Amino acid sequence: MEKVNRLRKMKRPDEPLSPAHRAGIISTLAVFFRHAALAEWDDVPTRTLITAADMPRRIEKVPRFISERQFESIMERIRALSCPLQRCALLVARWSGARRTEIRKLHLDCLDAYPDGTPRLRLAAAKALKERAVPVHTEATEAIRRREDGDDRCQHSCAGDHREPAGRARGRIGDDAPEEGVPEDGECT
Repeated sequence: MEKVNRLRKMKRPDEPLSPAHRAGIISTLAVFFRHAALAEWDDVPTRTLITAADMPRRIEKVPRFISERQFESIMERIRALSCPLQRCALLVARWSGARRTEIRKLHLDCLDAYPDGTPRLRLAAAKALKERAVPVHTEATEAIRRREDGDDRCQHSCAGDHREPAGRARGRIGDDAPEEGVPEDGECT
C-alpha cells in the first residue's frame, strides 16, 4: 500500500488517497489473493489475507436541508401558480413524495382513503414495478379533487381533455421537452 501511496503522491503530492480509491486498491488485492489461493500457489497462505475490516469506512452523506423560511417561500409560489395542472402536480410531489414519472402517470381517480379516513394516493407502477399507496395531505387532496370535478381547468392550449390522467395532456404522457404552441413562459409546460 505504501508503494501505491508513493506513486499517487508523485501525481498529486498534496492530496491524500480518497477512501474510494483505497477501497478499489484493497478489493483488487483481495481478488488477487483469493485467486492465488484457489490456484494453490506455494507462497500464498490458504487463509483469507484481506477481509471486510480492511476496507475504509464509507462516508455517509448528509441529506440536503431546506430551511423552513425558504420552504415556506417555495410553497407560497406553488400556491400562487395560475396553472392548476402545475399547482396540483407540485402539491402532490410535496405532500406525497411521489416521483416525477409517478405524478405524470396519475389518473383522476387516484385518490382513496385508509379505513380510518386518512386520504391516500394510489401511485402507478414505477421504479419497483408495483403500484403503491401513500398517505397524502389534505392540501394535495383538495387540488386533485378540484381536477376531478373539472372546476380547476387550465385555460391554455396544453390542457387537453379533463378526463385524461392528471399528468397527461393531449392524450399523451407529458415529457420534459417543450412542445410547439405551448407557452414558454412557465405557464403550462
